Parts: sequence; C-alpha cells; structure tokens
Amino acid sequence: MDAKVAFIFPGQGSQYVGMGKALYEAFSGVRELFAIADELAGRKLSQICFEGTMDELTLTINAQPCIYLVSYAVCKMLFDAGIRPDYVAGHSLGEWTAAGCAGFYNFESGLKLILKRAELMQSAKKGAMAAIIGCSYEQVERICERASEKGVIVIANYNSPSQVVVSGDVSAVEEAVKLATEFGAQRAVMLKVSGGFHSPLMQPIATQLEEVLKNAEMKDAEIPLIANVTARPVTQASQLRQLLALQLTSQVRWVESVLWLWENGVRVFVEVGPRRVLSQLVLQTIPKASVMQAEDPQGIEKVINTLHSKRT
Repeated sequence: MDAKVAFIFPGQGSQYVGMGKALYEAFSGVRELFAIADELAGRKLSQICFEGTMDELTLTINAQPCIYLVSYAVCKMLFDAGIRPDYVAGHSLGEWTAAGCAGFYNFESGLKLILKRAELMQSAKKGAMAAIIGCSYEQVERICERASEKGVIVIANYNSPSQVVVSGDVSAVEEAVKLATEFGAQRAVMLKVSGGFHSPLMQPIATQLEEVLKNAEMKDAEIPLIANVTARPVTQASQLRQLLALQLTSQVRWVESVLWLWENGVRVFVEVGPRRVLSQLVLQTIPKASVMQAEDPQGIEKVINTLHSKRT
C-alpha cells in the first residue's frame, strides 16, 4: 500500500513579516489570490504580510486572514501541480484553511468567513492562554484544578505529548504559569493572543459564529478533514458547520488527530503555510513520521518532486 499524505495547516502564531512574498513574486496565480483578498478585506492584507509591523500582523483581525491567504496560496500551487493529499487537518484557524483546500468552500467564501471569525475573536472579552512544556497531561489537569481558584481555566490544546496549552481568565492562566514551575515544567509561557480561545469564555462568540456558519455557502468535500473537536474525519458540510462553531469553545485535539492519521496509513505530513510549528509537533508525537514544509517556491518544488517520485 502506498504511504498516504496529509496536508496540515498552521494556526495563529505562525505569522511573520515577509510571509508569502517569495510566493507572490514567483507565481501569477498567487498574485491573483492576493488581489482578491485585498479587495474582499477592504485593506491591503498583502502589504501587512510583506512589510507590516509584527504588532500589526499579530492582531487577530490581521493574523487570521493573512495566514489563511498564504496557506491557501501554497495549497493552490501544490494542487495545480497535481499533488493532492489523502487527508487534511489544521490547527485551530488552520482547520478553516484545511476546509477550503478539502473543497467545503472556495477561496472567497473561506476568506469572508475568516474575516468574520477574526473580527469576532478580536472583540472577545479579556482572556489569556499559556503553553506548558514538559509536564504530563495529568499534571496540567492538576495545575488547572488549583489555578481555577483564580477564575475559569481549561486545557485548550493538546499539541504534543510534552506541550499543552491552557486558556481562560487572565488571573487563572497567570497562576497556572507560576504553578507549572512547581510541577517541574521545562517552560511555561504566556502566549501573545487577545483572548482565552478554546475555553468557555468564547461561548458568546461561538454563538454568533454559529449564525454566520448557518448561512455560509458550503458543500460536502471529497478530501476528508480531521476535525479538531473530534480528531476524526468529516466530509459532510452539515457536520462541519457544527464542528467549526464548537471549535471555539472546545479543545484542539491535535495529538489524537496526528495519531489517527498515522494509524490510518499517513506517513508523510506536509505543512502547508508559514513556519514549521506543526512539523515539530508531529515529530514530537511520531518521531518516525516524514515531515515536509511547503511555504516558499523552493519548498513547494521539493514537495512536488518528492511526492511525484513516490507516486510514480
């Protein structure tokens, strides 16, 4: 049996100034996408990607559409070269990009949804998130239990066997960071985000997003998407609508998603978009997995050549 391929799409936090510029300069198809995005957004997302300040690019309202735009552009180049994955998955925001590339909606529809999601999340009530590295899941559960005296706090992301993200009220998350060192964490750091994403604090936003998704143009997809909420494949649009709304208040079950893909024959994980965050998480979960990065023209060419030779 041929080794299967999964495209994985990064989430918020993977942005950096200059991302997508080499792609834009190399491919006319990418320039078209950027032009459409600038017009739809009513502002120069291209300029924010290429030469904005890091502070500007880190704002949720900019980071989300910019990451979607760059990741989708990479995916389009791979598709145009005849490279198609057996599965797709994305981390938080990345799941929305994955859904577009799976065929649930087209580029424009996806961008409109993400612009709305980013706007809603930017307006979220104050909250915080922190990464805890080097503690077991059980230890992080105990940390959350103790920190909950200061407010709402939950595990938001299971990123790898050694990296967990917690989310909730600022005071509770700050307390968790202090407690993590007592529990022997290698590191515990506050994340640069504008809210307590993937926690109960997001319920008002999730309710609004659910209404947006009800009216969104969507169709069933040919490529199965491994959902953050269930860590299982979905191809039905009706199911995806519910999962994308639930995603904001639910845990990102990334480790389970990666393990499911491995158990179902995926041996090559191609990170489609900026940086190498997910590639590292995959290798922390499955050290013998083959990971590739497609972000710039050289990376795209390498993926195309490698996967064409594997499949011919």
